Amino acid sequence: MANYYNKFIPNLASISCPLNNLLKKDTEFTWSFDCEDAFNKIRKEILSERVLVHFDQTKLLVLVTDASCSGLGAVLSHRLPDGSDRPIAFASRSLTTSEKKYSQIDKEATSIFWGLKKFFHYCYGRKFILVTDHKPLTIIFNPYKTLPAMSTMRLFHYAHFLSGFDYSIEYRSSAENSNADYLSRFPVDMIATNIIDVNCAFQLQQINNISIDRQTIADETQRDSEYEAVVEALQSGTSVTRYGYNDNELTLQDGCILKGTRVMIPIAMRQAVLEDIHTGHPGIVKMKLLARGFVYWKNIDKDIEHLVKGCRECRLNQNQPARAPRHPWETPITPWQRLHVDFAGPIQGQSLFVIVDAFSKWIEIIPTKTTTSSWCISRLKELFVTFGYPEIIVSDNGRQFVSTEFETFLKNNGIVHKTSAPYHPATNGQAERSVQTVKRALQAANAYPGTIQEKILEIKEQLRRTPSVSTGKSPYEIMFGREVRTSIHVRYRSTVIDNTRSIPQHPQTRTFSPGQRVQIRSYKKNSKWEFGTVLRVLGYIHYLVETDDGETCKRHVDQMLRSAIEVRN
Repeated sequence: MANYYNKFIPNLASISCPLNNLLKKDTEFTWSFDCEDAFNKIRKEILSERVLVHFDQTKLLVLVTDASCSGLGAVLSHRLPDGSDRPIAFASRSLTTSEKKYSQIDKEATSIFWGLKKFFHYCYGRKFILVTDHKPLTIIFNPYKTLPAMSTMRLFHYAHFLSGFDYSIEYRSSAENSNADYLSRFPVDMIATNIIDVNCAFQLQQINNISIDRQTIADETQRDSEYEAVVEALQSGTSVTRYGYNDNELTLQDGCILKGTRVMIPIAMRQAVLEDIHTGHPGIVKMKLLARGFVYWKNIDKDIEHLVKGCRECRLNQNQPARAPRHPWETPITPWQRLHVDFAGPIQGQSLFVIVDAFSKWIEIIPTKTTTSSWCISRLKELFVTFGYPEIIVSDNGRQFVSTEFETFLKNNGIVHKTSAPYHPATNGQAERSVQTVKRALQAANAYPGTIQEKILEIKEQLRRTPSVSTGKSPYEIMFGREVRTSIHVRYRSTVIDNTRSIPQHPQTRTFSPGQRVQIRSYKKNSKWEFGTVLRVLGYIHYLVETDDGETCKRHVDQMLRSAIEVRN
């Protein structure tokens, strides 16, 4: 300190000669009477009017602060026209037990906060210069810059306190900051009691909110390969930007690292913390929201997603996936190329065998009390004799449609049989829609006399002579290539409406590949989902899946989800 103010102390070299001799190489350190006398003279000179000046409100005010591992120092000075600083007052105090555990940036910030409170009446209400030897603080406490949102609680409170002052901030290297540095290393005011401020209390509460013991976290942090260098940087005051963090984000509290208000968890304890957060099996979003209030480590969001996606209980109770965009059937190029078949009813004691041509919308409705494969084959043969053999027949998974007898009949006649996924009737939507139309028409016809056969004939004629919205032509005209005379022609002249539109093509957003692990909807009584492996791709939206129980089943893409669950041994 004496050397710092040497320009104000005459003959300083002569006065300090006995002290300088003690610093020479190979000289035994002996505190003699001359050394004591020189020390007292220098101390007296520093406190004399040749060094100290009275406060003058017309002169520029400078506050210099510093912090060491044991204390805080502050010097209030006036800056003279020649650029030198003459001190007005000195102040120092020791650090409390809690403050000694602060990171270096927090100690430096505390020295500024304490120095302003110490010289509050000199600094408040007037412009002054704040000087620190900790460069990150010149950015964090810059009065013309906004404090980053992720700053630690202590820095946030100190910045809020400084916002009430009119100041500018300067950086001064440690070698040129020896006056405040000396005071911080040899504090005068010794604080015997340990004072825990509100910031310490809050940070301790954040750590205690975690189910793991605070000391255990601190011990694991010291041994952690990722955090060991970060702790050393925080304790020494070195910038942590080289480790991927901002200087204002990190702080130390009882050996634990906090990023903002979140405790940074070492690698060895992360799985235990994840399992604790996953208590009650919350979803990914809720786990992330909970974690963001208390804990942090790099890639924590990915670890949470991996844990939830790999949780068997969560997957078994998961909702069905969002519906895939509707994929229309390929448009046939000729009538009777693809047929959709289904059963409706029973209605008035009878089932209705409904056959719809995908190209012309030609509909056949056959009432029956028998729904066996043999009966279906017999009725289809009659239709095939009239209209020819189709290329494709689409049906659901009714027993009469998946029997060996029915499959053999189709195979022998060169007809491809396509079935919908179980419990997904929308795949055979053409037939399902026609079934709804027929059932609604029959229910409405109950108010009129006549047998069910008579009513079915009227419904078939009405559906076949009605022009299609997409083609503007009736099924009669499309099927036979001419306008068929019906009962309505007797009374009115027919009018053809030309209103065409194309079927939109929607891209498939969710696909699976053979060998991929999936979870599929289970329609057994004891489980909503079951896990399996994709065996074969059956089309755009259908897959053949082998379950972990050895069963092979067909599923629609709306009934499938990707799974991270491995095969259970």
